[in-house]
Amino acid sequence: MFNMIRSDFYRMVRMKSFYIIMIIIVVMNIASFVASKAVQNDEAYMEYLEKTADQQEEAGASDIGMSIMIKAEPDGKFELYTLCKSFLGGYMGLLFLGIFVVIFASADFNNGYIKNYGGQLRFRTRVMCSKSVCLVAYTFILFASIILSSCLGIWLDGTEIKVSDAGKLVDFLSVQFLLHVAFATIITAICVIVRSNLIAMALCGCIAMNILRIFYGFADKGLKKLGWEKADIAHYTVTGRIAEYASDGKMLCSTIIIAVAFIAAAFLAGGLWLHKKDLV
Repeated sequence: MFNMIRSDFYRMVRMKSFYIIMIIIVVMNIASFVASKAVQNDEAYMEYLEKTADQQEEAGASDIGMSIMIKAEPDGKFELYTLCKSFLGGYMGLLFLGIFVVIFASADFNNGYIKNYGGQLRFRTRVMCSKSVCLVAYTFILFASIILSSCLGIWLDGTEIKVSDAGKLVDFLSVQFLLHVAFATIITAICVIVRSNLIAMALCGCIAMNILRIFYGFADKGLKKLGWEKADIAHYTVTGRIAEYASDGKMLCSTIIIAVAFIAAAFLAGGLWLHKKDLV
């Protein structure tokens, strides 16, 4: 098992997409910082955004796609917690994580590499475990790239950064890391089951860009008619918690439970499918 993880990790860091995605993340982070600051200097546009946001909140409208807005504190400094929440909760990192997961998880099935060692394994469910461990490492590298590039953008602008509550920041990053790992595990299971880059990438985009919230809305209406007045399916999904996560204790516990449940379900689905292949 250790040799398999080492082999998968070696192949992961040798992939061109590994470095290309990291470079894109760094460039987009800095560009998002510059664009957001330029927008904030336009008072008329900021008033329009605030008015539109209030109207959407009153109407119960949902955000679809990536939404990143970086705001400085009243003292002119940038809070690191706010920066991390903007980038990690805005689905940008999630989208690129999903893209890499599809490329990495589908590579073995497309080039026939799995056939070379699949027959040497007692259970091919270990393939799922090995890839998941490597994606945990990739998620950590992705988080580090997002945080460091955000700090780099602030440094290039000559603005200061501050950390008001280190404990709150650590809690947020820990929970977001777990949620992103859960998302990576879900996409890995999808790749294992569908065996199609096109379908897996389409599903990944729909999940990462929160497009599925449209279908959740229809389902919520049906559940409300059945008697569940406060139906909100998105609130119990990984992507929903990534965007809505708050630092209170109740939300923290429920978010961890949801993340662990989705990881377990993804492992069960992907593992059973690979085990079925063992029996064929």
